[in-house]
Amino acid sequence: MADMLLKGVPERIKAWIADQAQAHRRSMTQEAISLFVEAHAAGAAPARSSEAEIRAVLRSFRSLPHRKPSRSAEEIIDYDKRGLPR
Repeated sequence: MADMLLKGVPERIKAWIADQAQAHRRSMTQEAISLFVEAHAAGAAPARSSEAEIRAVLRSFRSLPHRKPSRSAEEIIDYDKRGLPR
């Protein structure tokens, strides 16, 4: 098996893995491997979108009709007498 070192893991994720490891009576390494294996088996895809997907969304967005807002920001937010948003 290959080795892997994870750097920069957010504290909340590290704490969650530690809690899961303790609940499953595993080391943190064993628990992390188990989580990776489960994610892979479930077909988890990376959270990042491809450049083609992003360009498709942008094309779709650009094709939407451009409308000028019917209300001003002041009307939408509705300020009180002191000038603060309600």
